[in-house]
Parts: sequence; structure tokens; C-alpha cells
Amino acid sequence: MERGCSKGNDMKEEETKLESLIKRMEFYINSTLELFKLKAAKAISEMMASLLLWTLVSLIFLLMLLILSIGVSFWLGQIYGNWLLGFVLVAAFYFLVAVVIAFLFPSSIRRGLANTLLKIMFRK
Repeated sequence: MERGCSKGNDMKEEETKLESLIKRMEFYINSTLELFKLKAAKAISEMMASLLLWTLVSLIFLLMLLILSIGVSFWLGQIYGNWLLGFVLVAAFYFLVAVVIAFLFPSSIRRGLANTLLKIMFRK
């Protein structure tokens, strides 16, 4: 009779150990998922902050470039005696720069952007 009780206790102990193991595994999985979520949120927030910073800097730079371009256009117009010609010359210069960049450096630009994004995402 004692043997039967002993087997019953052993079964209960094994069930308790199994339940404990399952609870620990659930805790580990939940903790890992939570850590992943936190790391993802951090990476996304850093990427968004960098994106907003670069957007602001780019807008300021573009505004400066616009004002400078208008000034150069008026200056060239005054030199050549035709305001329209000054604006056309500046536009032609920007078109030439865009064509040169687009045809000579597309892979370098793409690689640079990808590397920057990867650095932001995997920064520790």
C-alpha cells in the first residue's frame, strides 16, 4: 500500500516540476518578447529622431540654397542685362549637377543611405 502512495507522490512531484518548468519557459518567452519589443521601439525612435533631424537640417539648407540661387540669378541677370537669362543659367547649372549625380554616383548614394539607416537601426 505504501508503494502505491509513493508512486502517487512521485507523479505529483513530476507534475509539479513539469508545471514549474512550463512556467519558467513561459516567463522566459514573455521576457524575450518584451525585450525584443523594447529594442525595436528604441531603434524606431532613434531612426525617427534622426530622420526628423536630417529633415530639419535639409530644409534649412534648401532654404539657404534657394535664397542664394535667387541672389545669383539676379546677379547674373544684371551682368547679362536680362533677368530671365540669369534664372535660366542657374536652373541649367542645377540640371547639370542633377544629371551628373544621377548618372555617375547612383550606387554610392544608395549604399551611403543604406549604411546610414543600418547604423541607426543597429546602434547599441
